[in-house]
Amino acid sequence: MPGACLQEALGMAWWTHILFAKKETIPSSKKKRGVFITGYTRLKKHIQKNFVDILYVIFSIFTYLYLVISVVTFFFHAFVPHSLPFAIEALSDPYLGALGVYIVIHGIEKKRRKTKSKGQLFVSLWALFFVVASVFLYFVPDSTVENLYKTIVTNAFAAVILRVGMLIRYL
Repeated sequence: MPGACLQEALGMAWWTHILFAKKETIPSSKKKRGVFITGYTRLKKHIQKNFVDILYVIFSIFTYLYLVISVVTFFFHAFVPHSLPFAIEALSDPYLGALGVYIVIHGIEKKRRKTKSKGQLFVSLWALFFVVASVFLYFVPDSTVENLYKTIVTNAFAAVILRVGMLIRYL
């Protein structure tokens, strides 16, 4: 058998069992049809079918929630917990990664014609937030938000650069 020779040649690889795995088939008469099993199977199929849509919603929520928390923390830093600016700075790098994934998913959704928006509102909001924060710090210097302002500058420019990159990609 030709496949057996290939199996022997690849027998040393750690991934061989995945390549040549045989699915166990259970006759339909022996399948369990419990409520939890069919519900789990349906949920799993739904998640697999709508995975990109689910990611789009999750990253949308995270993107806008991070922006709102950043705005509130910057302008009302005296009234928020002292750990919140540190949390914003700590989440800055994961946020930029999530932002990149969100923009790519938005491009996919746009190609699939599931979304009608021509751009993301958060890019404009980040740019506006950057301008307002810059003017605010120019007229009211405050040393307690300088580190947070650096994060704002980084995130605002990253949002604009990522969006411009996607616009160039999908022209």
